[in-house]
Amino acid sequence: MKKNILGLLTIVLAIGLSAFTAVHENQKPTGTPYYWYNVVGTTTDGGRINDTQIDKAAAMNTLTPCNDQAVDFCLYGSTNESLSSYNFGNNPPADQRIKEN
Repeated sequence: MKKNILGLLTIVLAIGLSAFTAVHENQKPTGTPYYWYNVVGTTTDGGRINDTQIDKAAAMNTLTPCNDQAVDFCLYGSTNESLSSYNFGNNPPADQRIKEN
């Protein structure tokens, strides 16, 4: 009987301990979160297209990509939540622009 209880306890402990996942503290940062804006030329077009700030990787997965092959990029990211018709210049940082064609 004692052998059965010890075996059962071992199985219960193994299942209980394997049910928890380890938290990794040293995860890579995902990037700066931005509000994203549609682009026409070197100017934002209209209001932001996301309600909360998200990083470039998340924006590429969730926001509508552009289909215009002629543009350098179609989405511009900024920490400013209100950039209607903002001229950002010819070459904003790579993490602030998205082009998916």
